[in-house]
This record gives sequence, structure tokens and C-alpha cells, in this order.
Amino acid sequence: MYHGNHLAEKLRAPSLGADNSHFLRNHQTGEEVSYQAFFSNAERIAQVLVEAGVEAGDRVAV
Repeated sequence: MYHGNHLAEKLRAPSLGADNSHFLRNHQTGEEVSYQAFFSNAERIAQVLVEAGVEAGDRVAV
């Protein structure tokens, strides 16, 4: 899925096969986020950045 992106591969690898498992829980709201939801959101954000012209090697402040 993230072939060629070393960081993304390493972050995603432990969750393969556990997409519906809980990745994190917001202790203020009780909302739980699955691995699948977390990585899907990260992919959407990455796509928006690419569409805005961000390229490999660019720095982005969050």
C-alpha cells in the first residue's frame, strides 16, 4: 500500500489485519478511532496537500 514510502510502511505495518481495532481514544469525548479510520484520514490529508502543490521533500507545518 505504501511501497516506496519507508515511514508510512513502518507506521502502517503493525496494524495490517487489524483495521477495525482501536488506534486511539479521545479521553475527553470518548470517541474511538480505528486504524482504518486514522489511515484513511491521513491519506485524504496527503491527497489535499499533493493537490495544493506540496512535493516530496517539502516541509509542512501542522
